[in-house]
Amino acid sequence: MNNTIMLIPIGYNVGLTTISLGLINSIKKKNNDFIFFKPFTIKKNKKTSSSTTLIIKKNKLCTTINSIVINKITDLKTKKNFSNFMEIIYKKYRNHKTEKKTFLIEGVEENENLDNINIVLNLKIANEIKANIIFVTDLKKNNSNYIKEKIDYINNIIQSNTTMKVQGLIINKINYPNSIVNIINNNKIKKIKLNTLIPKIHNLSICKNISFIPWNVKLFSISLKKLCSILHIKVFNIKNINITPISSIMILDNEKITLNCAHKKNTLFIIDLKRKININNLCEQLNKSIVLLVNANKKHNLYVKNYYYKKFDTNPSFLYSEINVSKLVFQLVNLNFKKINLNNICIENIKKYISTYLHNMIHINNIKKNKTLPLNYSAIEFKYFLTKMCSSLNKTILYTEGEEEKIIQSANICTQQNIASCILLGDPNKIYKTASKMHILINKKIKIINPNFIREKYINHLIRLRKHKGMNLEKASYDIKNNMVLSTLMLEQNEIDGIVAGIKQTTANTLIPPFQLIRTNKEKSLISSIFFMLFRKKVLIFADCAINISPNEYQLAEIAIQSANTAKKFKITPIIAMISYSTGNSGKGRSVEIIKKSIQIVKKSHPSLIIEGPIQYDAAINYKIGKIKIPHSLVSGKATIFIFPDLNTGNTVYKAVQQSNNIISIGPIIQGLKKPVNDLSRGSSIQDIVYTTAITAIQSYLN
Repeated sequence: MNNTIMLIPIGYNVGLTTISLGLINSIKKKNNDFIFFKPFTIKKNKKTSSSTTLIIKKNKLCTTINSIVINKITDLKTKKNFSNFMEIIYKKYRNHKTEKKTFLIEGVEENENLDNINIVLNLKIANEIKANIIFVTDLKKNNSNYIKEKIDYINNIIQSNTTMKVQGLIINKINYPNSIVNIINNNKIKKIKLNTLIPKIHNLSICKNISFIPWNVKLFSISLKKLCSILHIKVFNIKNINITPISSIMILDNEKITLNCAHKKNTLFIIDLKRKININNLCEQLNKSIVLLVNANKKHNLYVKNYYYKKFDTNPSFLYSEINVSKLVFQLVNLNFKKINLNNICIENIKKYISTYLHNMIHINNIKKNKTLPLNYSAIEFKYFLTKMCSSLNKTILYTEGEEEKIIQSANICTQQNIASCILLGDPNKIYKTASKMHILINKKIKIINPNFIREKYINHLIRLRKHKGMNLEKASYDIKNNMVLSTLMLEQNEIDGIVAGIKQTTANTLIPPFQLIRTNKEKSLISSIFFMLFRKKVLIFADCAINISPNEYQLAEIAIQSANTAKKFKITPIIAMISYSTGNSGKGRSVEIIKKSIQIVKKSHPSLIIEGPIQYDAAINYKIGKIKIPHSLVSGKATIFIFPDLNTGNTVYKAVQQSNNIISIGPIIQGLKKPVNDLSRGSSIQDIVYTTAITAIQSYLN
C-alpha cells in the first residue's frame, strides 16, 4: 500500500506552499505519522531550504526531510548527474518510508525560462517512488482561451504518461489579484464565477477529481511597519504601526470614491500630490483610513504637518514618500506574497481555509497485514535494496586486481556507503601511485595486502587441498604466484567472505581456482552464471551468458533451477522463459528438443516453478506480442528469468540489450559455488563493480 502523495505544480507561482499546508492539515486528521519532503531546491544566495520546509520546521507541523540543494537545474541534464541525483532522492525517501507513514512530496515549481525541465524532473521522481500525483495549477485570468490552454496542457501530460497514478487536480488562486495593489479607476475587476467555471473545467479535464480554491485576501496581510520599512515610507501619526495589518492597497487617481471602498478595512490609500485632486474631499471620505501621500517634498511635508495633521488629528492617519508614484507602484507590484512573513495565526488560518477545499484529495490507505504481492523492482529500487541490505552485514570482500583504477575507485565507494569491508590485493606503492594519479584519497578503512608477503603461508594448505591431483611443493610454489589462487585460499580458510575479480583476466582464469579449491555446493552440480539486467522499471535475470558453452537438457534445467533460487534470494519472483528461435511448436531441431526436455526435468523436481518454452525473446518480454504468439501463456510479457540455449546466444543478447538500452548489468554472478566468487566483465563500469560487490556480500550472508 502506498501512502505517498506528490504535488506537481503546473505553472509558476501557483501557491504550492499554501496547498502543502492545507494538505498537511487534512492528512494529519487521518494519519499523524506523517513526513514532508521537498526532494530538491535550487540554491539562491545563502538560502538552501524551501519556504515550505522552513515554515513547517518553524511551526513544528510534522517531520521533514532535508532537501538536496543544487546550484542550477541544468546541472542535471547529464545522465551521470541525473542518475546520482535520483539515487540520493530515492535513498532519502526510502530511509524514512514505512507502511504506516504517510508522505507528502512537494515538487519544484516551474521556472519561466527553463522549458519545463522542472515538470520532467517532478514526473520522474513521482514515477520512481510510485507516488500518487496531485497536479496543482492556478487560474489568474478570467479568459476562456487561457483556461482551455491550462487544462489541455495538463491533459496532455496525463495522456503522455499512462503509467502514472493521478489522484487529482487542484486549481488554486481563482481571482488572484497578482499583487496587493488594486488601481481604482471606477472600474471593477471582472471576477471568475465558480458556478460557471466548475462545469466548464469538468467538461475539459480528463482528471475528474478536482478541487477549486478561490483566493482569500483576508488570509494575507503585511504589517504597516514592515511595509514602511520595505518602501522607505515616512510616518506621521500612527500609534499602532507594529500591529496594523495591510491586506490591500488602492491608488486613487481621482476624487470619486465609492462609500464601499472608503470604509474598506486594512487598506492603504495612495494619493499622488502632483494630480489635481481635492485632498480635503478625499480625507473627509477616508475618515478612518491610512493615507500615503506620494511625491511629497519638503514643502508638502510641512504643509501636511501644519494643516492636515491638525485638521484631521489621527483620522485619517498620514504617511508620506518622496519617490514618484510609478516607482512606488513598481515596488508594490513586485511585493510578492511569498515575501511576506507569515505569523502563526496566519499559517493556522491558511491551513484551515485550504483544507476545507481538499477533502476529496485525501485517500489514505488502510494497511492490511499478511498480504504479499510479487515484487517488481525498478532499477533504482533494486540498487537501494542491495546497498541497504549490505549495510548491516559487515562482510569482507577482497579484490584480486587491487592495483586497477576502477577497482580502487569502487572500493572507495563501497567503503563510504558501508557496502563491505574492502581489501585490495596488490603492491601498496602501485596502488597509492594509481590513486594519486586519479586524485583519489584512499579511505583509511580499506585494507591493502601485498600478496608477496603472504604467499608462503598458504603453500602447505594448497598441497593438502590438491594432493589427490598430485600437488607437490614445487607445483604449489608456482601456482601460489597466481593471485586468484591466493585469493581463493584466503576465502577457503574463511579469512574473507567473498572475491570480486576479472576486470583484467578471463572468466576461465577467474573461476578455475575456486572450482578446484572451493568446489560446488553439491555433488554433480555445475557452475553457472547470471546477469542482473537493471531496466528502468524492472530487473530481469539473464542466464547463462558467461560459462556453459553448449549445455545439455540436464545442465539447462540446473541453470534454470539455480537462477530461480538466486531470484528468490534477491526477492524477485521467478517466472522462467526458456529462450529459443521458435515459440511453442513452431520450430523443430536439436536445440528445441533440449529446451523441451529441460522443462520436463524442472517441472518434475520443482513443480511449483513457473516455466515455459521454447519461447522467443520478443514474446517473453513483450506482453502484446506474447498474447498473439501464445494466448494462454503464464510467462509471455511477465518473464523475470531468461534462460538462453547456449553461451553464444546468451552472451550476444546480454551485450546487445545492455548497450542498446544503456542499462546497468551486474555480473556475471556465479552460481553453484560453496562460497561467493564473482567474475567481472572486462568492460565493467565502476557502478557494475560496486553492485557486484554488494551482491557478493549478500551471497556470503545467504550461503
